[in-house]
Amino acid sequence: MQNYYIESFKITNLWGYRDIDLFFNKDVNILIGPNGTGKTTVLYLLHSILSLDLRNLLSFIFDHAEIRLRGFNDNSVRTVTVNYNTADGFLEISVGKKKFSLNIDHISGRRLPSYYKEETGSIAPRTLPSHIKRRIIPEKLYEELTVLVPLVWLPVSRRIPLTENEEEVG
Repeated sequence: MQNYYIESFKITNLWGYRDIDLFFNKDVNILIGPNGTGKTTVLYLLHSILSLDLRNLLSFIFDHAEIRLRGFNDNSVRTVTVNYNTADGFLEISVGKKKFSLNIDHISGRRLPSYYKEETGSIAPRTLPSHIKRRIIPEKLYEELTVLVPLVWLPVSRRIPLTENEEEVG
């Protein structure tokens, strides 16, 4: 199975009012913008989708997200989409033509014992035994996503480089 890189990321109605449409290069990409414009939010949302971190995914307000992936070797294209509609109680994740509907009530942990919950009431995925995790997230969905993009989460440094004069004063 080949790996893919992220070619584009589209988010509809982020925070209830903002559409974002990003295109990425095959190698290095840098997000630049003023504080509060959503740079970190976009990265967290992207990571939450691709890693199936559903607890974090449900903490974002958006209607639809689409990740377009392109193969490193053969230029093939795969698409991952998420439709988040709390009105019907389901989160729909598609990988290509395969669709998976996940019950939001189960994901949010309302039907799980309290020892699986965070203080916020959301489930703590790392604490879930595999038999419960399989009921919430289909095994096929894990298999489809985990082979596409190897995830590496790099720390973000927000430190502004100092000039020589500033370093001497410190």
